[in-house]
Amino acid sequence: MSNARVLLEFDQTKGRLVAGKCKPYNGGMSKSVVAKGAAILMVAMVASRLLGYVREKAIAHYFGDNWWTDAFVSAFNVPDLIYYLLAGGALGAAFIPIFREYLARDDAEGGHRVASSLLNLMLLALLAAGLLAVIFAPALVRVIARGYTPGIDPRYELTISLTRVLMPQVVIMGISAIFTAMLQSHDHFTWPAIGWCVYNLGIITGAVFLAGLIGGPPEKQVYGLVFGVLLGAVLIVLIQLPTLRSKGFRWRLTVSLSDPDVRRVLRAWLPVMLALAFSQINLLALPQWLGTYFGDGMVLSVRLAQRLILVPFSLFGVSIATAAFPTMSTLAFSGHLQEMRRTFSRSLSSILFFTLPSAAGLMVLALPVTRLLWKSGEYSEAATAANASMLMFFAIGLAALCALQVINRAFFALREVSTPMKVGAAVFIINLLLCVLLMRTSLTYRGIALGTSIGFCINALILFELLRRRMEGIGGRAIADSFIRSLGAALLMAVVVAVVAGAVDRLTVGGGLQGAALKVFAGIAVGAPVYLAAALSLKVPEAALAWQRLLRRLHLRR
Repeated sequence: MSNARVLLEFDQTKGRLVAGKCKPYNGGMSKSVVAKGAAILMVAMVASRLLGYVREKAIAHYFGDNWWTDAFVSAFNVPDLIYYLLAGGALGAAFIPIFREYLARDDAEGGHRVASSLLNLMLLALLAAGLLAVIFAPALVRVIARGYTPGIDPRYELTISLTRVLMPQVVIMGISAIFTAMLQSHDHFTWPAIGWCVYNLGIITGAVFLAGLIGGPPEKQVYGLVFGVLLGAVLIVLIQLPTLRSKGFRWRLTVSLSDPDVRRVLRAWLPVMLALAFSQINLLALPQWLGTYFGDGMVLSVRLAQRLILVPFSLFGVSIATAAFPTMSTLAFSGHLQEMRRTFSRSLSSILFFTLPSAAGLMVLALPVTRLLWKSGEYSEAATAANASMLMFFAIGLAALCALQVINRAFFALREVSTPMKVGAAVFIINLLLCVLLMRTSLTYRGIALGTSIGFCINALILFELLRRRMEGIGGRAIADSFIRSLGAALLMAVVVAVVAGAVDRLTVGGGLQGAALKVFAGIAVGAPVYLAAALSLKVPEAALAWQRLLRRLHLRR
């Protein structure tokens, strides 16, 4: 397939792709753009996750595993879910493919016009949703925290109050979502990623300083966390605005529902929203909701286990998929499906290469990692053990969860948004049933994490097969071969790390923070080179590429 041929563009009147005058797409550029974008996002994600750890550590240290922290976590889920449903990843996933069409036609101004209309429509929707959430906060809390009994459990009333104060976050983050989508469409990933760093700084400020300024009992000081969340949301918007203006964007106070491209985004938004919402609910909301049935502190323990899973999830799954999505959208729109297949295959194989050892390491070192990161201040040893056991079972589904990020986006790039939605709805029901059944066994709360992991594996396998059929091949054999070899290297690494951890146990006295730190750092120091060496020996393509880039960084190879 020649890159010099006539490409395709979307005819607004005919509602389909037709021959057009888009610029020929340089296939060699796709690999470098995705790699550069992924590298930028990974670095920013590392910084964001480090600050995220400081944020969670500050919450656990200053507030402990108590009913008021459970109330904050539950309240935070309400605006977070509303934002994610109405804006968040869903709006970006629906908007980026269409915005990239404008860029392919050298019509950034037209794309900015559509963006302004969408931004204004979204703000109206978020304002309405926020107002309704404030009015019906008691009903919402009864849904998201079924274990909180009105009139008996103090968490119930506090969660309602905190939910109402948090609602402005929905509108502020909605603005940020459009800004992020436009910048990523321009292949600019730096400031959107850094935005999450300053968001975490805002919450840390709330935990460390604002809570103390408020004073009083802990259930009053927890409002400092809420104000920190709002501060962080404002900072995300402000940090992206200068770069966006340099790209030519000017906010217009217009709403054009008659614009065909605005309507295309809105038509795609609902199924995209539902597809991503099911994934978000399965990963975050559902486990925390079920955790309310297991007594004080369990919601926080579930949340902290999720935070650790989110580190490799964001670092590898989200970063690589986010960087690949604009390129896949342009390739699909331009008709270069063979190049899109290669971009997808490389992206998925890279995700699996990085996430499989991450999952193995988290499973082997779950307890020392949890003890090192969270055990301090008011956070108890019992809570640490519960957190570690949850982490082990969440790690089982990590690779599938990360793979879903690029698989879903491949469907969105093809403008086929209904398939992920339908599969996500079916898997959500399966996941809910699995979690409820398993938590009633001897696994108790650990069954929530295991059911969640099984659900992600089912979701990823089904969508992978459907995508393979849709694209008439996606390099499945190469992906499977890379997966099997990477898995073998990860299992070998896990055995070596377990032996190292056992040796540390024999050399140290007790299981305190010093022993936990030694286990974690020794495990990483030994495990990482073992995995890379094993992957190179097994001829994993991603390992060879990683090794070559490492040598270039060290100036050992021209």
